[in-house]
Amino acid sequence: MRRRKNRERGAAAVEFALVSLILMTLVGVIFQFAIYLWAFQAASNGAREGARAWAVNPCATTNSAKVLTAVSPAARTGSVTATAAFVKGAGNIATGREPGDQVTVTVKMKAKALGFNLVPGWDYNANITKTATARVEDVQGCP
Repeated sequence: MRRRKNRERGAAAVEFALVSLILMTLVGVIFQFAIYLWAFQAASNGAREGARAWAVNPCATTNSAKVLTAVSPAARTGSVTATAAFVKGAGNIATGREPGDQVTVTVKMKAKALGFNLVPGWDYNANITKTATARVEDVQGCP
């Protein structure tokens, strides 16, 4: 009986080591996936905020900064671009912006990464692209 106990000594430590590797990898994958989903949601929010900003003041030069503020916590540094495209509304013929025009804001960014690749084949450098559209409501202050 005594011999049998001595042979099993340390078996629990070995089993824990093997299982803990799998569990820690799984936790890392869950964290990276959560960060990616957070960045995906932040890009959507940034596009909506940008569309709202350009709809309220289509001639402002600070609208891109509002998008950057909305997405910066979840975006990789230097990876955010925000572009606005305007389409004339029905019956609008002026050369400048008019109420009723449509603005579409496109946000491109990269999600932050943990710094190591836990999932083979997952592209950590892929761009997240989100768009939002709004109707221009006010053009006061536009040239």
